[in-house]
Order: sequence, then structure tokens, then C-alpha cells
Amino acid sequence: MMHSGRMLVMLAGVLALASMATACSRGGDTGGNEASVSIPDNPPPITSLSQIKAPMASYILSPEDAATLQNAVIIVANKCSLRFGVVSSQKPDNVRLPSDALELDGRYSTVVSLDGARQYGYQQDPRYAVKVDDKEKVKDAAPANPKEREVFNGVTADGQKSSLKDKNGNLLPQGGCYGEGNAEIQDHEKDYWADLIHLSSDGLDNALDRLDNDSRLLDAEKKWAACMKTKGYTFTHKDDAVQSVAGKPRAQQVKVAVDDATCSQQINYYGIMYALDTAYQNQYIVAHQAQFTSAQNGVRKALVTARGIIAKG
Repeated sequence: MMHSGRMLVMLAGVLALASMATACSRGGDTGGNEASVSIPDNPPPITSLSQIKAPMASYILSPEDAATLQNAVIIVANKCSLRFGVVSSQKPDNVRLPSDALELDGRYSTVVSLDGARQYGYQQDPRYAVKVDDKEKVKDAAPANPKEREVFNGVTADGQKSSLKDKNGNLLPQGGCYGEGNAEIQDHEKDYWADLIHLSSDGLDNALDRLDNDSRLLDAEKKWAACMKTKGYTFTHKDDAVQSVAGKPRAQQVKVAVDDATCSQQINYYGIMYALDTAYQNQYIVAHQAQFTSAQNGVRKALVTARGIIAKG
């Protein structure tokens, strides 16, 4: 089956750094032993990415909320760094997250839509791609020099725990100043944002793993291949189509993409895929509802704290 990339889970730079403070193993529960899901015999057709409403999206932060958490951590971390003689080069808003969003045409392919295939071939449809403006591309919130990195991350350049002390003889907080910021905004023992990202990421990956082995989608792929054969192609799998035109002239890519989209719609490939994907995501959410609820409630509480920190500056 064709998916040019797994769902995009945008891990904030500050999240990755703050997570060092709560570094713990989070196993990917793929739920491989779950029962199969039921879908209609003839699922509604999917002919546009705008129809895709992933259940997991309700657990994914908006760009604004993601930036709020990040910027609050930076404010606290900057104050912490002063105790260790570092005037930070980081400023809130240095990096605005596009979001922990689903990249829909990475999960479903532009050829869901005939219009998308005609305009973009197998390239990203910009209407559904994660938006990152020029300022977001060039700005970087990462600490600029070795000492600053050590103060913020809590580890030396060679990965050892820092032994830096402030003027009162106090060691760096666990996880460095990012760890202090994260602890103040979330919890000293919890990283709810990271938990929510891992849960939603695992749930989406679990759905794709199970889609890959679902006989209903495999049967749809065979019908798609038979349709493509009538157009002169010898593809077996959906991935074969996009790979066959990699690096080829745009006109050739578009022709194959349009034929792909035509056959996909003819046998309702993406309607079947979406019905299964939605069912598997919902099944995963139900099986992990307590964890999702705990993480989401923790993030909501953290956002209240973060907004207060930002308001005070």
C-alpha cells in the first residue's frame, strides 16, 4: 500500500530536550493481538484529502498550544540559566512549531484526489502539507555554545551528567534548565506532552501496521493492480507506481499519478483504507483511553500554567 511517509509527529525541540529530564523507556504498544475491526461492505468513497478526519487528531496539539508550551519552558529555562552564569541566546518565539500535526498526503498520498494527481503528481499537495514559514525555517532555539548547551540540557558535550554548580553550590536541576522549565510547567515526574505525542504516534503507526496486513485492503490493492494492468502497467503494489516514476519528467509522473488515482477511485481503495484506518485508530484509543485522558488532562493543566508564565514574562 502506498504511504510516502508515516504520520508526521512534530517533536518540539524543547520537548526533545526537556524529555531528557524525564528520560524513561516508552515502549511502542502496537496492539498486534487486537481483534479485527468491522467496516461497511461498501465504505463511503474518499476522493479528497479534505474528507480525512483522523480520530487521533483530537489528541494532537494545535500549533498555538505547542508554541505556548515551548515558549513557557524557554522563559523558565532562561531564568534558570542566569543562576549558572549563562545569558541565554534563546528567546521565546524563536521557533514556532508547525504543530504535532498529521501530514495527510504523507499518510494517504496526493493521488487520493484526481485533481491533486493532475496538479501535483506524487508531490505534496500544498493545501494539506504542514506549513512552515520562512521565519520558522531560519530560526533555531537550540543553545548556541557548549556551556549554554550543558546548562540547558544538563549533560556535557560527551554525554556525561553535568557537575556545574551555581554560586550557592547547587547542582544543575535534573535535565538541566530545560528540565527545570518542563518540571515547573508540567510535573517533576511526568511529561504529559511527550506522553500524548507517543500515544498518538504509536496509535497511528499501529493502525498503519495493521492496514498493511488487512486482507480487505490487500484485496483492494489486487483489484487496483488489475485496473492498472488494463492501462499498460505491471504494478503489484501501490508503492510500485510512485517508485516507477521517481526522478522522471513531471509529465510522466503526472500521467502515472492520474492513472493511479483513477483506478484507486474506481475500486474505492482509499475509502476502504480510510474506513479501516479510522476503525483501528478508534480501537486503539478505546484500549488506551485512560492513558490518553491522563495525558490530555495533564497537557491542559500545563497550558494553564504556561499561559500564566508567558503573561508574567
